[in-house]
Amino acid sequence: MLQPGVDFKDTFSPVATETSTRMAIACYLYGSDGLPEHKDIKYDIDLIDIEAAFLEGKLPKPVYIEFPPGLLETGIITKDESKTKCIKLLNGMYGDPQSALQFFKVYVNHMKEKGGYMQSRMDPSVLYKKNSDGVTTLIAVMHVDDTLLVGTKDAIEDYKTVVKDRFGYTEEGFHKHLGVWYQRLNDENGETIVVASMPDNINGIISTYEDHIGKEVKTSNTPGSPGLSMQKNEDETIDAKMYRRIVGQIMYVVCKILPEASNAARELARHFANPGKLHWVELGKLVGYLKKNREDIKLTYRKPKEMRVVVMSDSNFATNQDDRRSVSGGLHTLGGVLCNWLSKTQGLVTRSSTEAEYVAATLNASELKFMQMFLEEVFFVKTPGLILEDNMACIYLIRNKKVGERTKAIQVRMHWIREAFEKEEFNIDYVKTDQNESDIGTKNVDEKLQSKFSDRLRNGKLRIYQDWENIMKHFEVDGHQNGEAVVLDHGRQSDIPMNQVLSDDDTSRDNDEDLYYPVGDT
Repeated sequence: MLQPGVDFKDTFSPVATETSTRMAIACYLYGSDGLPEHKDIKYDIDLIDIEAAFLEGKLPKPVYIEFPPGLLETGIITKDESKTKCIKLLNGMYGDPQSALQFFKVYVNHMKEKGGYMQSRMDPSVLYKKNSDGVTTLIAVMHVDDTLLVGTKDAIEDYKTVVKDRFGYTEEGFHKHLGVWYQRLNDENGETIVVASMPDNINGIISTYEDHIGKEVKTSNTPGSPGLSMQKNEDETIDAKMYRRIVGQIMYVVCKILPEASNAARELARHFANPGKLHWVELGKLVGYLKKNREDIKLTYRKPKEMRVVVMSDSNFATNQDDRRSVSGGLHTLGGVLCNWLSKTQGLVTRSSTEAEYVAATLNASELKFMQMFLEEVFFVKTPGLILEDNMACIYLIRNKKVGERTKAIQVRMHWIREAFEKEEFNIDYVKTDQNESDIGTKNVDEKLQSKFSDRLRNGKLRIYQDWENIMKHFEVDGHQNGEAVVLDHGRQSDIPMNQVLSDDDTSRDNDEDLYYPVGDT
């Protein structure tokens, strides 16, 4: 038996990030009818599976295994050989923890040397190629032995030819990838869209839960009880193994296509070790939500409005009743097309809603930065990006280096967002809370808001996407760029520099519409 640290150390498996995969799909849609900048370059999308991938890698040190059962009985080896001999592996094999990494090295080196493909520095599991004019002709996104290909038809065929020089592969077609079913359709305007769904996984979750409780689960209009944040279980643990199994399956679906249930899944996952009665009740509510909406749960990718990263950021202050940690939420889009989302308990205790929003904005800005750097390298991107935030005091803290009594405790590592803002890597603008779809990742919202936001997420029609032109118009206003804001002072509008607006008392305000005029709101 192989021993970690003795027989092997690295078990990295070459899996591209979900963000990279979705950005590749968005790039396909951007060029499916010809790139706006180069009409002669039209993109297609395909999927291949490398055959016997784990048998292709060369092992970094000798590995020996025992004879498998049956060799002695069939006379292939003698009884003496079965006791004194063993098998030395020439290549990797399935079951060897390091085989995935070794295959990855062989695969990437072959494609770089024989095909001239370049490896992304931001996501090493992505290869790409550009033509002599610097226009991207192919993006290859690797998930161990599956490779998603986006590019021109000729470039995709060239990639397959290079692969075939060294490996065997099967044509998968862009239909199902990592449990997600994909459909290419035309929308009401005749443009190509991609619809992602996971009916098998969702039905499996419902069946597992109902088999466990011995009856049908009741349907629910929301994935979690509105406003509820569950506390630690102080009573007897109830079937933790099954709880972890079902919640784990839910988390996979949430990570793939279900941002509308991200906060409910995060809440349930926090109690893996010791679930109690309330946690099982809330799990049933989420399963009931899946059951009611299983025919409608999907994620629609549309053609990006432009290659610009726009992020929606939000937080919920002091959510957790056990340690008073806040929650960060975010939706990350490319030209209004959703490419990633998050619902994450903050790693520090914040002292005000403004500080919680500031921490959330920093987390979302780091994802914005990743997306920009990836696209700048692999495709192209327009900068600066844009963060939409519903707390004006947080916006002022980012735009200005104001320090107050309630902001002194913000950790230094969070302040890199100010430096990124000064470098014009992004700008930040205001959005009303009831138009901020990332709110769905910070708390369990009521039925009305859940329905409105879920419909936008499923249909790929976020407010960013639908109102792109107006949002960009406000984004480009000169007064907006140079740090001035319009503030409503008890019914009187006046232009006041931001550094005169934010006081120590203001840092605790959250979405005070009587005080702050929504700059950039549409």
